[in-house]
Amino acid sequence: VHCQESGEESSEKESVYSLKCHISQEVNHLHEGLKH
Repeated sequence: VHCQESGEESSEKESVYSLKCHISQEVNHLHEGLKH
């Protein structure tokens, strides 16, 4: 499973890792919102 946001690969369960990636994306969107 590969997460583009963190640039990491993981052997964790896909669902758990996908959740981490989703949280990472949400945080990135928040930062983008604060910039504008």
